[in-house]
Amino acid sequence: VIPGSLMTRFGFFNLAHAWTFANWQRAFDSPEFGHALFNTVEIAVISAIVAPLLFSVVAYVLVRAQLTWGRGLLDFLLWLPSVVPGALAGLGLLWMFVGTPIFRPIYGTIWVLVIAVILSGMTLSTQTLKAAFLQLRADLEESARMSGAGWIRTYFRIVLPLIAPTLVVVAAIKFMYAANAASNIILLATSETRTLSLLALNFVADGQRESATVVTVVITALTTGMAILVRTLGLNVGIRSNR
Repeated sequence: VIPGSLMTRFGFFNLAHAWTFANWQRAFDSPEFGHALFNTVEIAVISAIVAPLLFSVVAYVLVRAQLTWGRGLLDFLLWLPSVVPGALAGLGLLWMFVGTPIFRPIYGTIWVLVIAVILSGMTLSTQTLKAAFLQLRADLEESARMSGAGWIRTYFRIVLPLIAPTLVVVAAIKFMYAANAASNIILLATSETRTLSLLALNFVADGQRESATVVTVVITALTTGMAILVRTLGLNVGIRSNR
Protein backbone atom coordinates (compact mmCIF):
# COMPACT_ATOMS: atom_id res chain seq x y z
CA VAL A 1 0.00 0.00 0.00
CA ILE A 2 1.39 3.41 -1.02
CA PRO A 3 1.20 6.06 1.71
CA GLY A 4 -1.53 8.64 1.16
CA SER A 5 0.86 11.49 1.99
CA LEU A 6 2.26 11.26 -1.56
CA MET A 7 -1.18 11.93 -3.03
CA THR A 8 -1.90 14.91 -0.77
CA ARG A 9 1.00 16.81 -2.37
CA PHE A 10 -0.81 16.99 -5.71
CA GLY A 11 -3.99 18.82 -4.79
CA PHE A 12 -6.03 16.22 -2.89
CA PHE A 13 -5.25 17.71 0.50
CA ASN A 14 -8.29 16.30 2.31
CA LEU A 15 -7.91 12.68 1.25
CA ALA A 16 -6.42 10.49 3.92
CA HIS A 17 -4.69 7.37 2.63
CA ALA A 18 -5.65 7.94 -1.01
CA TRP A 19 -3.58 5.04 -2.35
CA THR A 20 -5.07 2.09 -0.54
CA PHE A 21 -7.28 -0.85 -1.44
CA ALA A 22 -9.51 0.00 1.50
CA ASN A 23 -11.22 2.63 -0.64
CA TRP A 24 -12.02 0.03 -3.29
CA GLN A 25 -13.29 -2.41 -0.70
CA ARG A 26 -15.47 0.26 0.87
CA ALA A 27 -17.01 1.18 -2.49
CA PHE A 28 -17.55 -2.42 -3.57
CA ASP A 29 -19.05 -3.36 -0.22
CA SER A 30 -21.64 -0.60 -0.56
CA PRO A 31 -25.09 -2.18 -1.06
CA GLU A 32 -25.87 0.35 -3.80
CA PHE A 33 -22.79 -0.38 -5.94
CA GLY A 34 -23.82 -3.73 -7.40
CA HIS A 35 -27.32 -2.51 -8.19
CA ALA A 36 -26.02 0.69 -9.77
CA LEU A 37 -23.52 -1.28 -11.87
CA PHE A 38 -26.27 -3.57 -13.16
CA ASN A 39 -28.52 -0.60 -13.97
CA THR A 40 -25.72 1.17 -15.82
CA VAL A 41 -24.83 -1.84 -17.95
CA GLU A 42 -28.50 -2.58 -18.66
CA ILE A 43 -29.27 0.99 -19.76
CA ALA A 44 -26.09 1.24 -21.82
CA VAL A 45 -26.59 -2.09 -23.61
CA ILE A 46 -30.26 -1.44 -24.43
CA SER A 47 -29.44 2.06 -25.69
CA ALA A 48 -26.54 0.73 -27.78
CA ILE A 49 -28.86 -1.78 -29.46
CA VAL A 50 -32.02 0.30 -29.93
CA ALA A 51 -30.58 3.71 -30.80
CA PRO A 52 -28.57 2.73 -33.94
CA LEU A 53 -31.53 0.87 -35.44
CA LEU A 54 -34.04 3.59 -34.57
CA PHE A 55 -31.95 6.52 -35.76
CA SER A 56 -30.81 4.66 -38.87
CA VAL A 57 -34.44 4.66 -40.02
CA VAL A 58 -34.74 8.36 -39.23
CA ALA A 59 -31.50 9.13 -41.09
CA TYR A 60 -32.65 7.02 -44.03
CA VAL A 61 -35.87 9.04 -44.26
CA LEU A 62 -33.88 12.29 -44.15
CA VAL A 63 -31.72 11.17 -47.07
CA ARG A 64 -34.16 9.20 -49.23
CA ALA A 65 -37.59 10.77 -48.59
CA GLN A 66 -39.10 12.73 -51.48
CA LEU A 67 -40.85 15.43 -49.42
CA THR A 68 -38.28 18.21 -49.16
CA TRP A 69 -40.21 20.34 -46.67
CA GLY A 70 -40.88 17.32 -44.47
CA ARG A 71 -37.21 16.38 -44.39
CA GLY A 72 -36.22 19.92 -43.49
CA LEU A 73 -38.71 20.06 -40.63
CA LEU A 74 -37.61 16.68 -39.29
CA ASP A 75 -33.94 17.64 -39.54
CA PHE A 76 -34.67 20.87 -37.64
CA LEU A 77 -36.51 19.00 -34.88
CA LEU A 78 -33.61 16.58 -34.50
CA TRP A 79 -31.24 19.46 -33.79
CA LEU A 80 -33.36 20.87 -30.96
CA PRO A 81 -32.25 18.40 -28.22
CA SER A 82 -28.62 19.39 -28.75
CA VAL A 83 -29.29 22.99 -27.65
CA VAL A 84 -31.36 22.10 -24.57
CA PRO A 85 -29.38 21.72 -21.30
CA GLY A 86 -29.43 18.22 -19.85
CA ALA A 87 -31.13 19.22 -16.59
CA LEU A 88 -33.85 21.13 -18.46
CA ALA A 89 -34.40 18.18 -20.81
CA GLY A 90 -34.68 15.88 -17.79
CA LEU A 91 -37.25 18.22 -16.22
CA GLY A 92 -39.27 18.20 -19.43
CA LEU A 93 -39.20 14.42 -19.57
CA LEU A 94 -40.21 14.28 -15.90
CA TRP A 95 -43.27 16.42 -16.62
CA MET A 96 -44.10 14.25 -19.63
CA PHE A 97 -43.90 10.95 -17.74
CA VAL A 98 -45.70 12.22 -14.65
CA GLY A 99 -48.33 14.33 -16.41
CA THR A 100 -49.21 12.02 -19.29
CA PRO A 101 -51.42 9.06 -18.29
CA ILE A 102 -50.07 6.80 -21.03
CA PHE A 103 -46.47 7.23 -19.80
CA ARG A 104 -47.17 7.34 -16.07
CA PRO A 105 -47.03 3.54 -15.51
CA ILE A 106 -43.39 3.34 -16.64
CA TYR A 107 -42.22 6.18 -14.40
CA GLY A 108 -39.75 4.88 -11.85
CA THR A 109 -38.62 2.02 -14.09
CA ILE A 110 -35.41 1.54 -16.01
CA TRP A 111 -37.20 2.25 -19.29
CA VAL A 112 -37.60 5.92 -18.40
CA LEU A 113 -33.83 6.29 -18.20
CA VAL A 114 -33.38 4.35 -21.45
CA ILE A 115 -35.75 6.71 -23.26
CA ALA A 116 -34.01 9.76 -21.78
CA VAL A 117 -30.57 8.52 -22.81
CA ILE A 118 -31.68 7.64 -26.33
CA LEU A 119 -33.43 10.97 -26.91
CA SER A 120 -30.55 13.00 -25.51
CA GLY A 121 -28.09 11.81 -28.12
CA MET A 122 -30.36 11.76 -31.16
CA THR A 123 -28.66 14.67 -32.94
CA LEU A 124 -25.17 13.18 -33.06
CA SER A 125 -26.45 9.69 -33.81
CA THR A 126 -28.72 10.79 -36.63
CA GLN A 127 -26.22 13.09 -38.27
CA THR A 128 -23.52 10.40 -38.14
CA LEU A 129 -25.80 7.88 -39.82
CA LYS A 130 -27.04 10.50 -42.24
CA ALA A 131 -23.47 11.06 -43.42
CA ALA A 132 -23.12 7.32 -44.03
CA PHE A 133 -26.33 7.19 -46.08
CA LEU A 134 -25.24 10.17 -48.17
CA GLN A 135 -22.25 8.13 -49.33
CA LEU A 136 -24.48 5.31 -50.60
CA ARG A 137 -25.93 5.48 -54.07
CA ALA A 138 -29.54 4.47 -54.49
CA ASP A 139 -28.69 2.07 -57.34
CA LEU A 140 -28.31 -0.96 -55.08
CA GLU A 141 -31.67 -0.36 -53.43
CA GLU A 142 -33.38 0.13 -56.78
CA SER A 143 -31.82 -3.06 -58.11
CA ALA A 144 -33.01 -5.01 -55.08
CA ARG A 145 -36.55 -3.73 -55.46
CA MET A 146 -36.56 -4.51 -59.16
CA SER A 147 -35.55 -8.05 -58.21
CA GLY A 148 -38.64 -8.38 -56.05
CA ALA A 149 -37.32 -7.43 -52.60
CA GLY A 150 -39.56 -5.23 -50.47
CA TRP A 151 -38.44 -2.18 -48.53
CA ILE A 152 -37.88 -4.05 -45.28
CA ARG A 153 -35.85 -6.81 -46.89
CA THR A 154 -33.83 -4.30 -48.91
CA TYR A 155 -33.15 -2.25 -45.82
CA PHE A 156 -31.97 -5.13 -43.65
CA ARG A 157 -30.20 -7.18 -46.34
CA ILE A 158 -28.60 -4.40 -48.41
CA VAL A 159 -28.56 -1.05 -46.63
CA LEU A 160 -27.69 -1.98 -43.03
CA PRO A 161 -24.78 -4.31 -43.94
CA LEU A 162 -23.25 -1.49 -45.98
CA ILE A 163 -23.31 0.93 -43.06
CA ALA A 164 -22.56 -1.68 -40.37
CA PRO A 165 -19.27 -0.02 -39.26
CA THR A 166 -21.14 3.26 -38.71
CA LEU A 167 -23.83 1.44 -36.74
CA VAL A 168 -21.14 -0.01 -34.49
CA VAL A 169 -19.68 3.45 -33.91
CA VAL A 170 -23.09 4.90 -33.03
CA ALA A 171 -23.72 1.97 -30.67
CA ALA A 172 -20.42 2.65 -28.93
CA ILE A 173 -21.22 6.35 -28.60
CA LYS A 174 -24.58 5.56 -27.06
CA PHE A 175 -23.05 3.04 -24.66
CA MET A 176 -20.42 5.49 -23.46
CA TYR A 177 -22.94 8.30 -23.21
CA ALA A 178 -25.34 6.14 -21.20
CA ALA A 179 -22.57 5.03 -18.85
CA ASN A 180 -21.66 8.67 -18.09
CA ALA A 181 -25.14 10.24 -18.18
CA ALA A 182 -26.04 12.27 -15.12
CA SER A 183 -27.69 15.65 -15.71
CA ASN A 184 -30.43 14.40 -18.04
CA ILE A 185 -31.44 11.43 -15.86
CA ILE A 186 -30.92 12.77 -12.34
CA LEU A 187 -34.55 13.91 -12.06
CA LEU A 188 -35.88 10.66 -13.50
CA ALA A 189 -33.93 8.11 -11.48
CA THR A 190 -35.09 6.58 -8.23
CA SER A 191 -33.25 4.63 -5.56
CA GLU A 192 -34.00 1.46 -7.53
CA THR A 193 -32.82 2.82 -10.90
CA ARG A 194 -29.72 4.72 -9.74
CA THR A 195 -26.73 4.43 -12.10
CA LEU A 196 -23.01 4.56 -11.35
CA SER A 197 -22.72 8.22 -12.30
CA LEU A 198 -25.53 9.14 -9.90
CA LEU A 199 -24.01 6.91 -7.23
CA ALA A 200 -20.75 8.83 -7.57
CA LEU A 201 -22.64 12.09 -7.03
CA ASN A 202 -24.27 10.60 -3.93
CA PHE A 203 -20.88 9.58 -2.56
CA VAL A 204 -19.57 13.11 -3.11
CA ALA A 205 -22.60 14.61 -1.37
CA ASP A 206 -22.03 12.27 1.59
CA GLY A 207 -18.37 13.25 1.80
CA GLN A 208 -17.12 9.86 0.54
CA ARG A 209 -14.84 11.24 -2.16
CA GLU A 210 -12.63 8.17 -2.22
CA SER A 211 -15.61 5.92 -3.01
CA ALA A 212 -16.79 8.38 -5.66
CA THR A 213 -13.35 8.18 -7.27
CA VAL A 214 -13.53 4.39 -7.34
CA VAL A 215 -16.94 4.52 -9.05
CA THR A 216 -15.55 6.97 -11.62
CA VAL A 217 -12.67 4.60 -12.36
CA VAL A 218 -15.17 1.76 -12.88
CA ILE A 219 -17.13 3.92 -15.35
CA THR A 220 -13.90 4.73 -17.18
CA ALA A 221 -13.04 1.03 -17.36
CA LEU A 222 -16.47 0.26 -18.85
CA THR A 223 -16.19 2.91 -21.54
CA THR A 224 -12.59 2.00 -22.33
CA GLY A 225 -13.53 -1.65 -22.70
CA MET A 226 -16.33 -0.68 -25.07
CA ALA A 227 -13.92 1.44 -27.14
CA ILE A 228 -11.54 -1.51 -27.48
CA LEU A 229 -14.41 -3.81 -28.44
CA VAL A 230 -15.63 -1.35 -31.07
CA ARG A 231 -12.15 -1.06 -32.50
CA THR A 232 -12.10 -4.83 -32.90
CA LEU A 233 -15.61 -5.16 -34.30
CA GLY A 234 -15.33 -2.13 -36.55
CA LEU A 235 -12.73 -3.89 -38.67
CA ASN A 236 -14.72 -7.11 -39.05
CA VAL A 237 -18.38 -6.18 -39.59
CA GLY A 238 -20.34 -5.27 -42.64
CA ILE A 239 -19.47 -5.80 -46.28
CA ARG A 240 -15.77 -5.47 -46.92
CA SER A 241 -13.70 -5.56 -50.05
CA ASN A 242 -11.06 -8.31 -49.91
CA ARG A 243 -8.13 -7.33 -52.09
